[in-house]
Amino acid sequence: MAGLDTRALTKKLRVQGAMKSCLSTEGISDREAVARAKQWQGIVGVDLVQEVAHPGPFVWDPDDKLSRNWKIARDAGGEMQYADELRPADIPIVAFDFGVKYNILRRLRQRGFRIQVVPPKTTAAEVMSYRPRGVFLSNGPGDPDPWIMRTKPCVN
Repeated sequence: MAGLDTRALTKKLRVQGAMKSCLSTEGISDREAVARAKQWQGIVGVDLVQEVAHPGPFVWDPDDKLSRNWKIARDAGGEMQYADELRPADIPIVAFDFGVKYNILRRLRQRGFRIQVVPPKTTAAEVMSYRPRGVFLSNGPGDPDPWIMRTKPCVN
């Protein structure tokens, strides 16, 4: 974007919340942009998670090729070293994919987690079958309302 005070826009959104808008590269008039913004249905109640989540479970980086910190340096023998070694992946976790960013998975792996990624509608029984020591709930797009659990809280 050019010619827009993004700081002022950020402050306005922080105070007033999400608003309908129309940004275009089509060269439309201000009146047309306003009309398009008013016509947009918005994202309230829309399940965008299904659009971005993986359809099935998978293990993140089983070969440790994606998660290393890359650098170029010479080791003690003068040989070029292109990546740091990863610590062992000895802490099993399950990560729910609600639109998870790969860099989050990469950083978790760098800290020693072995990550089983599962789709959004994975059941608790399925999660527990992986025998995780923890469960990670990723961030995701859009309105969280379709995913909010509408059950009574558990009381022990």
